[in-house]
Amino acid sequence: MAFCRQAQPQRGPILMFVSLPQYRYSVPAALGAPGAQYWRVLGLSLIAAWYVLSVRIDEEDSPLSTMLMCSDRDLRQALEKLEGTVESLICMSPSEGSPGSWDAREIAEVWRATDPAEPDGVAVVLVGLDGVAYSGMFGEICRGPTLQALIARVV
Repeated sequence: MAFCRQAQPQRGPILMFVSLPQYRYSVPAALGAPGAQYWRVLGLSLIAAWYVLSVRIDEEDSPLSTMLMCSDRDLRQALEKLEGTVESLICMSPSEGSPGSWDAREIAEVWRATDPAEPDGVAVVLVGLDGVAYSGMFGEICRGPTLQALIARVV
């Protein structure tokens, strides 16, 4: 499944997760979510940062809901609307030291920031458990944005 290409900065939606019909998994309608499709294999169409977000919507003993998100903007929008707690957030980014590999960074906080380098001036900054701030399409160490408001903190 060779879908990957190096990401280029763009203004439109990022289309990252792809699959093929032979990887579709049939789930009986009574067991699946209405309108949902299930897949055994997902590929990445871009070599860019993506996110694994686990949230708890209701009480403490409710099950986790885990989502894959393909951009920091999607992540920001989801977190700004979230009515629940963030239990885990991982930023998967292309490895700088080993091309073709991925680094997984556990994230502690997500911030809204300003960055003159962004087309609309808005940026998302992720602060790792290591205290280092990351941002951008490749999850690089953050150097330019100015923090404005905390969007979410991982519990």
